Amino acid sequence: VSSSENGEMCTWDLIDGKCMESVKLTQVHTQIQSYHPANSEDVRLFCIGYYPEIIVMDPFSLEIIYQLSSKVKPDWISALHVLRPMKRKDDVVLAITTTGTVKVWTLIGNENKHAEPIYENESKEIRCLNAITMNCCAQNQRTVLIVCTKYWQIDRKIVV
Repeated sequence: VSSSENGEMCTWDLIDGKCMESVKLTQVHTQIQSYHPANSEDVRLFCIGYYPEIIVMDPFSLEIIYQLSSKVKPDWISALHVLRPMKRKDDVVLAITTTGTVKVWTLIGNENKHAEPIYENESKEIRCLNAITMNCCAQNQRTVLIVCTKYWQIDRKIVV
């Protein structure tokens, strides 16, 4: 899957290099993370960019399945990490806005495009502007590495 600055997304055949599906969106994605949700055989694309939501898409049809929205200080999401907490059957989406607000969404598996907007479960401000990426520690998922352009930080207070 590729995404361009004009909002066009394409799926590509890895054998012959031809575009299989193409869609033009109003949103411009800056990061796409593929993820295999709990209780599902499907794969999903979690997309962020120059818009305040997290858009979750089908990687084959490029259809928007649902969006994760924010009630508390909505802003562009600059980094995200999708994970399955140990000993739980749900998925957690952890994201940080460009202004340093960490957001947490819990996905239970019945999310679809006909549902009400899905809002964050938690929201917390930290000192971190314009994060590039974030990643949870595999052994202690409450420990999160956040990388910015000029520094990095480890935050152990983020609840997952």
